Amino acid sequence: MRQSDWPTPANHWLRPVTHDFAAFLEGTQRNTALGIVQIIQQAELVLNRVLDNLDPQD
Repeated sequence: MRQSDWPTPANHWLRPVTHDFAAFLEGTQRNTALGIVQIIQQAELVLNRVLDNLDPQD
């Protein structure tokens, strides 16, 4: 199974929705929401690394 066949919900809705939600917040709540966005981005990078190791494209 190619990496492009794997579902990546963070790419499609989770990260953009969280980022948009953070735009409506202020102060520490906004910082918390933006921190969650960063965690989602890091998880996405880890997932991509795992998928690359499972099915190298080279």
